Parts: sequence; structure tokens; C-alpha cells
Amino acid sequence: MKEQLINIAEYIESLEQRIDALEKANIALQEVINNLQEQIDNLNVEPEIPEEPEVEPEMPEEPIMPVEPEIPEEPEVEPETSEIPETPEIPEQPEEPAKPEPKPQPEPVVGQAVADIRKAISLGDRFLFQRELFAGKGEQMQQVLDDINSLSSLDEAISYIGQFGWNTDSTTYELFINVLKRRFNH
Repeated sequence: MKEQLINIAEYIESLEQRIDALEKANIALQEVINNLQEQIDNLNVEPEIPEEPEVEPEMPEEPIMPVEPEIPEEPEVEPETSEIPETPEIPEQPEEPAKPEPKPQPEPVVGQAVADIRKAISLGDRFLFQRELFAGKGEQMQQVLDDINSLSSLDEAISYIGQFGWNTDSTTYELFINVLKRRFNH
């Protein structure tokens, strides 16, 4: 009987150890889930709409001249009435190609304020900013983002990026400003 009690006590102790291990694993999993949820909440993913390339109509190298139809010769008979020969139809000129619609203006970024500007930049925008604002220089972009993170207001950030001479009318610039607004909660 004592032996059975000892076995039961050992079994209970083993179960308590397993329960402790499961509780620790549960806490770790909950932290991972919370971290992933925070990352999802911080994503600013907007579908990228590929630009349609401008299509120029193919123009023939030489102008097309109407060809006079060949009329077989008929024996000379004087007609009773004079008929006017039909002129061939001139082909219609192709219509001018439709002008591409202007790019849509970026909408204000909606989302929680972030302490690190990188969390407010989607992966697609990260590549866009690096290519168009930083001429493909990833290290320079990282340094600028570090510098912006150290600033305390949107006005300071806009003043800081003014040194780069970016085109303030471009869509990419407007997207970057929206990210700055999210960083400084405006």
C-alpha cells in the first residue's frame, strides 16, 4: 500500500511538472501571438496597382496613299449619259490614343502612432522609397529613418527631409509624408 502511495505521489509530481511546463509554453506562445498581432496592426499594406505602360499607336513608316482601282478597258462606246466614276474611300485615321489617367493621390495613412518609423512603412513602400527617394541607396535610407526617429515633431521631420530636394509634387513624396504623420501621430 505504501508503495502504491509513493507511485501515486510520484505520478502527481510528474503531472505538476508537466502542467508547469505547459503553462510556461502557453505564456511563451501568448507572447508570440501578441507580438505577431502587434506587427499585423502596425502593417500599412496597401495593394500596389501596377502602372500601365503608355502604349503608342503603331504608325506606318510611310503614309498610306489610296490606291486607284484598276478598271478594265471596255470598248469605246459613247455613253448616253455621263457617269462620274466613284472615288475610293479614304481609310479613316486612327483615333488619338487615350491619355493615361493621372495617378491617384495617396490617401492619408490611417493607423496607430508608431515609435519607430520603420513599422509604419509597408514592404512595397520600403522598396518604392528606396528606389525613388534615395536613388536605390538602402544605407542612406536607413540612416535617414534613424535620424527621423530621433526627432520630436512632424515639423522637424519635414524640415529635415527638405535638405534632399525631393519633388514635393510626387506621389511617392506624399506617401512618405503620410508615413511621417503616422510616426508623429498627426
